[in-house]
Amino acid sequence: MALTGGFGKIALGQYDNPLFTSGYTYNPFGSSMAFSPTMRHFYYNQGNIGQATGGTSFDTGFVNSITYETPNLGGFSATAQFSPKETTSALAGRGNSYAVSATYAAGPFAASLTYVDSGIAVAYDGDEKVIGLGTSYDFGVLKAFAQYTQIKQTADTVTPNVANKDRIYQVGVSVPVTEKGSILASYGKEMNKLEAGGAKESDTVVSVGYDYFLSKRTDVYAVFSNNQHTDLKSGQTFAVGIKHAF
Repeated sequence: MALTGGFGKIALGQYDNPLFTSGYTYNPFGSSMAFSPTMRHFYYNQGNIGQATGGTSFDTGFVNSITYETPNLGGFSATAQFSPKETTSALAGRGNSYAVSATYAAGPFAASLTYVDSGIAVAYDGDEKVIGLGTSYDFGVLKAFAQYTQIKQTADTVTPNVANKDRIYQVGVSVPVTEKGSILASYGKEMNKLEAGGAKESDTVVSVGYDYFLSKRTDVYAVFSNNQHTDLKSGQTFAVGIKHAF
């Protein structure tokens, strides 16, 4: 449920958090959980490829949240979000979740700075603090993207999680080769370190693809992706498909 007016927008219930919004805005593969390095490093690695820690433990949207988005003021806008904890448990890590972001987007340049403080609730697994910066610049002949994110997850008695830190970065380009078709390329790396003992591991994703719009809301694509994780053999994925935006 949301109310929109000259004051901006107020939304209640499950709503995309600013980190997810920034994540898909500043990489050429958008919100693709299969081919966007940023999306994979934010939401996929933990528990899926033998990696016990790293990435975020909260979802793409906060449930039972209150979100306020300012109107666009000369290219500047901001978002604030609050999601109360869903338990009265006194266990370490139980807490409310907050997120704020500030964005500037005008002409060919755009940038966002995001901060998330996520406390464990029934729906979330981690007590963590996240700072993310994303930017893009459209040169005409290509659009360049860059992102840097730092995640600090503290130890808790609920999951349990061990204290660890993440550094995630991504650089990418979208190159129009025809009026409707573009070549997409993105390189991203996640570096995780446990605070106790200092054990490290990393995950690298490189994706290259071609996207062609059949209409304003429908496009076809072909993508190849290579994934390399510490001490594991690299894996490759290839896909062709069609998307339609409703």
